Amino acid sequence: MASPDAQLGQSGEAALIRRIKKRDLHQFLKCPLCTGFFRDAHTINECLDTFCKSCIYKYFYEDQNRERCPKCQATLGGRPLETIISDQTIQKIVDLLYPQFKQKDAEAIKAMYKAFATTNPLPKDGGLIDYGVEEADLGINQEQQQK
Repeated sequence: MASPDAQLGQSGEAALIRRIKKRDLHQFLKCPLCTGFFRDAHTINECLDTFCKSCIYKYFYEDQNRERCPKCQATLGGRPLETIISDQTIQKIVDLLYPQFKQKDAEAIKAMYKAFATTNPLPKDGGLIDYGVEEADLGINQEQQQK
């Protein structure tokens, strides 16, 4: 008699299905730099280590001479940012397992735009925002404008 964990596959063979807990996946879904769940996951092509986009870009921007993966120390060459790609697969796993994080991020972004819009309204006609800068402040004189 088959165990409760075994089910018949499409080919009729018994396939072992093991249930795992979310917390067992945490180590694979957390950024080694910030230790939070991935936000906009990005992976280094050379070593396949994954980080939050903002974390890995900040890591390389803080010191322009860094040429190694912060997790495994793999050499990435003189242009490490060119070895980083968006990892939609890992991000989708995080979003499916923890939809509340994506929802909270969306709410925070919406609140930020709402707060920004109330203090710095955008023009309704699609024109430029008038910050009160006079032409003289920009160093433009009438002669240059007429030419």
